[in-house]
Amino acid sequence: MSTALAQHDEIIIRYDGLDAANHSIEIDALGDSLKGLGRIIGVAATFAITEKLVLHSDARPLKVVVGPPEANCLTLHAALAWVDQSDFMAGTASALTASLVTYVITRFARRKEEMKHLRAIAEQALKQAGHRDDAIITRLLDTVDKMADSLKPAVRKAVKPVGVTAQTMTIRGSRADGEALVVDKAMRDVIDADEPIEIGDEVAITVRFFEMNWDTRTCRIATESDPETRYSAEITDPAIQVPNNAYATAFAGQTPLAVRAKPTLREGEVERWYISAHF
Repeated sequence: MSTALAQHDEIIIRYDGLDAANHSIEIDALGDSLKGLGRIIGVAATFAITEKLVLHSDARPLKVVVGPPEANCLTLHAALAWVDQSDFMAGTASALTASLVTYVITRFARRKEEMKHLRAIAEQALKQAGHRDDAIITRLLDTVDKMADSLKPAVRKAVKPVGVTAQTMTIRGSRADGEALVVDKAMRDVIDADEPIEIGDEVAITVRFFEMNWDTRTCRIATESDPETRYSAEITDPAIQVPNNAYATAFAGQTPLAVRAKPTLREGEVERWYISAHF
């Protein structure tokens, strides 16, 4: 007996910077990323249509298929091909799936405010799917958290290219009003960490550079507000690849440089800075 496949909204995956800026990417990292994303999308989409946590791919009512990359940086479209679902149900589930995928990844990046926002979006999507009972919605959201906890290995695979062969990875649904999640190196390091660390907000600070490894783009810095403390830092700004860039000039001359950076925090204390731009 044949089954009907209904293809609806897509999950758009975009890799930017480093190798991806030249429309290429390391194949091993891309393979891991797509395998991880395929599992996250598959489990999330199955929950969206069945309201059940189904971890085995054979039991899912859909396929996740990816089309050819676009010419800008490296962009892939993961289409949800639903088996024997009405257009209405498949369309509603596709919208919820995009919210769930970004929520799962954000959960392991420990971005508390973003998690609250995305959880509210998922709650609204459940209401749009026809749920009105608060107790049922709470139970479903608890299942979403259990689903997310089961997907940590997949999340680590999904972000594998970030910081290695792509500067960032962006994930969003294809709808114009959908939320986009940008994963940078700071987020990837938090996701990979065995012990709980958090990402602080991006801030403008003035720093001095005391050590510099140009191959790994890592350094030791002191901030203007705390000149005696040395912090590990990583420069994710693509401008560091340009000869005689501002970072090289500041390091060579031992002069301060105003930058935009976000910290990772362990028990409230800064552990590492990620510098994304100078000004």
